[in-house]
Amino acid sequence: MALEDINTTVSVKFIDPVSDSFLDTPITMTFEGDHASDIIDTYSDALSQARVKGGIGGFGIKNSVVPTSGDPVFVLLKATADGYQTGSAAVQISDVGVTEVTVNMVRSGQAVQGAASGSSSTNVSGGTIQQSVVTTTSGGAVSNQTSASFSLATGTTATTASGQSASGTLSTSVSFFSNASGSGALAFPGGFSPTVQNVGGTSSQQSMTTAGFANVTVTDSGGNRITQFSPPIPLSVTIPASTINQAEGRTIQNGDQIQVFSYDESRGVWITEGTTTVSGPDASGNLTATYMTGHLSTWNFGYSGQGCSSGTFSLNRNGNSGAITLRAASADGSWVSSEIVVASANSSFVVSGAPTNLSGYVIQNQNGEQLSSEAGNICNSTGSVTLPSPPSNLISVTFTLNFGPNCPRLNVANLGPAITVYYRKVGAPASSAKSFVISDSNLTKTLGTISGGSVTVQGLESGASYVFQATVDNKPNDRTQLITGPNVTLDLASDVDGICIR
Repeated sequence: MALEDINTTVSVKFIDPVSDSFLDTPITMTFEGDHASDIIDTYSDALSQARVKGGIGGFGIKNSVVPTSGDPVFVLLKATADGYQTGSAAVQISDVGVTEVTVNMVRSGQAVQGAASGSSSTNVSGGTIQQSVVTTTSGGAVSNQTSASFSLATGTTATTASGQSASGTLSTSVSFFSNASGSGALAFPGGFSPTVQNVGGTSSQQSMTTAGFANVTVTDSGGNRITQFSPPIPLSVTIPASTINQAEGRTIQNGDQIQVFSYDESRGVWITEGTTTVSGPDASGNLTATYMTGHLSTWNFGYSGQGCSSGTFSLNRNGNSGAITLRAASADGSWVSSEIVVASANSSFVVSGAPTNLSGYVIQNQNGEQLSSEAGNICNSTGSVTLPSPPSNLISVTFTLNFGPNCPRLNVANLGPAITVYYRKVGAPASSAKSFVISDSNLTKTLGTISGGSVTVQGLESGASYVFQATVDNKPNDRTQLITGPNVTLDLASDVDGICIR
């Protein structure tokens, strides 16, 4: 009996944005949202969570649910991994076929690209801090000397989330990303279209911006993470003067209110804590925001709202073929869109989840190269984006696939209907990986076994070596292949140990 083809699938790549590599730590995916009950696995069984290896995962949607651009399917995907903050992505599925999603996973307590960090220590006795200490980032963020700091005063009680008193030496650290430093925006926990819990306790997917976010950690001599403090402690950040006050639609000023959010790592949700007043500017032209908190987390100073979508942008491919990955970002660095994947057959795209007030925006390719820039809001805006001309030595390569003559272990894997293969040149960052799809139409089936087939990939560099990565039936596979010409034969029997159908 053959497995039912799954018409709508999602491929997910999990990336450590600091090292720009696929996550090599096992990941657990869980799902929420109105369509969570429609998520299925390879065998069309209901799927509430899945274990991912090799940094690549995926899931399907019931065939009875047919997503369209006018009636898309929304899924909140959450990802947990030992040593990492909870990652999440709001997945919008607007068509049948394969939808690609990237989830950035940030190591707990690790400074991100474009960030500053600092550490210090003090002693506690009976859970009470014996000597005051200020922990501040060293030197500030490179681009504009913005920084973050927090203070622990003598007499403050310090406990774990479960109420256990801190003991011995407290080790403190803070890492801070300023929106003016650019590249670290990809490490913003949960992305900029996250689930936000409002003060009243209701949650919804919202657009979020940042004027700067900080990760604060405190541990005691026993290795316990200390998260609760009484009385509350001050957390201060400096805010670039270029930051847009989303409530007012202008640059931020002395006396403005800014929202404060804490990140619930266990749920992958930003919690609205309140607001605080901005003061300044200082000698560097920056402003300052301070918030009194009784608990520690990753903290964001910024704004949230319902967001908007652009009009339809036209894409001039300029000789580029295949799927194209783009991003939109605010000119002030406070927001970055989710990845925008433009299918090989398409020459237009829409930017969704944008904040409603921007002073300007840019559109970039997956290598971070700027393709277009405009002043003003992206809401309902239209325009054209021209891709750079591809190198002259790019060729189309047809890979002949040989899976071997038999299937000794009877591993059953449904393509459902496709396997997404990510590829990049050896030494290139994971975020630059492109993809192609192997579907049933690419394959030859003999006596219940997938024995061969072929797939053509456009735009590979002749004479270069590429890393190809995919997950088949939750088994990660990768291989390095030298591109020797337009025809390459691949022996995949050892990679997949025989893929059978039934």
